[in-house]
Amino acid sequence: MELDGDAFEQLMRRHRRQFVDAGTRALAAEIEPYAAVPGELLHGDVARTIRNNIELFITTIATGEMPAPHDLEEIRISAARRAEEGLSLEMIMAAYHLVARVVVQRLAVLAGQEHVSLSTDLVGRITDFLGVVSATAAGGFLEELQQIETGSRTVADGMLESLLTGAPRPALETYTLADEYAVLALSIARHADELQPGVDASMAARRKLRRVRSLLREICDGQQPMASLTPAGGLALVPLAPVIADGRALIERLEEVAQASVTAAVTTAAPDDIAAAARLSREVLDVVLLLERPPGTYRLEDVSFEYQVTRPGAARTALAQMLAPIGDDPLLATLRAFLSTGGNRHRTARLVSAHPNTVDNRMRKFAVLTGYDPTRPDDATRLRMALLARDAEART
Repeated sequence: MELDGDAFEQLMRRHRRQFVDAGTRALAAEIEPYAAVPGELLHGDVARTIRNNIELFITTIATGEMPAPHDLEEIRISAARRAEEGLSLEMIMAAYHLVARVVVQRLAVLAGQEHVSLSTDLVGRITDFLGVVSATAAGGFLEELQQIETGSRTVADGMLESLLTGAPRPALETYTLADEYAVLALSIARHADELQPGVDASMAARRKLRRVRSLLREICDGQQPMASLTPAGGLALVPLAPVIADGRALIERLEEVAQASVTAAVTTAAPDDIAAAARLSREVLDVVLLLERPPGTYRLEDVSFEYQVTRPGAARTALAQMLAPIGDDPLLATLRAFLSTGGNRHRTARLVSAHPNTVDNRMRKFAVLTGYDPTRPDDATRLRMALLARDAEART
């Protein structure tokens, strides 16, 4: 049976959802890197790209005209994202041709024939279309790859560096500084896909980071954000404005796009004070992580006492030395549990898998070795600070 353009178009329109599903399944089954991509990518961006290609193809068959450049922009962007996520150009090209083959095979099934005989004109349109979209995808991929390999720096990168180091500010006429910034030190937890067996964790991490950067760009009114970030976190400068006046609301938005918990230390500063503010934000974040506080937004006043205790100096060293007689003995783990439970011997026993009487014996032994009794409120407070100082010294 020869399938002409009209019949071809009608079949495509009626069954386009099947083509998308079949193409997605084929990618995961036949091209190894696609089997390891995060599920939200395969059934999200990749499926959308297949659907977009099919819609463009239907239009091409209906009009006889190849897609215009602006119609192909989504294909270019999608290919650039695959470059950023670590796929190879060979795999991208294989994916486009595999999906094309799957679509034609599916059409054959739908037409009730083992093979579909296409008119010469229709074959030409299919070939031309595949050539156009393949070239567009390759162009977008290679352009992004070149930027990655050359480590291209934006004006925002140079501006951030100048604010952090005091170097002369570059190209001020092309980048508008705000009067005041929220200086964010961020710790971003891993996305569920980064922990999923069989999923490419590095790809999931890069996708998470791209979503975070996209939100920051949106908050900066489309201006390239000043940020130095990895998938685990980093530093970001956000202009103070009503949209981010509430730091907690901003972190909630970051968690939404990252699809992972975010811990942030926030300091506000004018451009000339960014360097000092960045140091303070990083130090506050270190303290928050050391204390194992829950995700959220923190300022210096939230951990001011602990911050002071963990500053390098004679006082911190003296506090840490209080625990020197214990070393890494199990007594130390029991002390941590005892203090974290407010001195509850039964809860401590459960945490360290011991009998409550064993907890009592260990705390008495601790008092003998150090001279500080964890069951006394004054000594317990001092021991909490000693643990914090010890951990800070170890991190340093």
